[in-house]
Amino acid sequence: MNRRAAVVPILLLAGAATGCSTFSDNGAAARVGEHELSQDELGDLLADSVPATEPGSGSESGPDGNVELDADTARRLLTTWITTRILEIDLAAQGTSVSPQAIADATGALAAPDPEAWANVPVGLQNLQVEQRAFFDTWSALEVASPSDAELRSIYDAGVAASGILCGAHILVETAGAAQDIVDQLEGGADFAELAASDSIDSNSGPNGGNLPCAPTDAYEANVPELAEAFLAADFGVPVGPVPSEAGYHVIVLRPSDQVDPGELGAVYNELPLRFQRVASGVDIYVDPRFGSFDPSIGVRAIG
Repeated sequence: MNRRAAVVPILLLAGAATGCSTFSDNGAAARVGEHELSQDELGDLLADSVPATEPGSGSESGPDGNVELDADTARRLLTTWITTRILEIDLAAQGTSVSPQAIADATGALAAPDPEAWANVPVGLQNLQVEQRAFFDTWSALEVASPSDAELRSIYDAGVAASGILCGAHILVETAGAAQDIVDQLEGGADFAELAASDSIDSNSGPNGGNLPCAPTDAYEANVPELAEAFLAADFGVPVGPVPSEAGYHVIVLRPSDQVDPGELGAVYNELPLRFQRVASGVDIYVDPRFGSFDPSIGVRAIG
């Protein structure tokens, strides 16, 4: 097995779009706080990731002597490096770092599925993957204090986009006309929970007043993008509809904080993706714009 073909980067967050860029030694490929990945270092990782002598591999010498890179691979490598440095900075801020045992455990976990293939992975790529695994395992195991109930409500009241937390309710019916009738009744003073219990065809949420579990906005966007878009545009407590989806037609409401259990808010607040996004938002991150920009929710992505 070719040692480079065995590489499957272990990414905390998914990266990016396709395309190609040209590599040359021109400053930093990325910086996170005081940490810097040089263009040379990125070039070495890319050369290890794709056989440079294989025609059409996406890593070939151009006429000017530079190396033509597969930008998709570059963004994945940058995402791995950047996320690791973010975790390293946050661990240091909390007075800790990875232990030699964490490094050993990460190495063992990565090698276990196929020791022969792992042994053939270039050392630089091994180090990159081991570092990320060890830092993530150490960081995710930290006990993080949850804000008080009042603080959680204040965070949620700042809005879905700011908090990253969505606590919605809905009434699901079969037709747009039925949904509009629900909206009309609500505007006339009807109780949302009572209508959800009597009219919603969602047997899970209907008996619970139409309440949906609190979740990160990313989860809503991934599972029911139509509802996510409507919730993100909604004001607290104001019914919106009809909202079509594959399931039918929805009348939705973004639950105000006084209608949300702080325990629900706390559980979502401390989920690892949201916690990582909060940490990343406080770190100075630079990416060479030829490769894209860093988004804490997805990694390095192409610009435009």
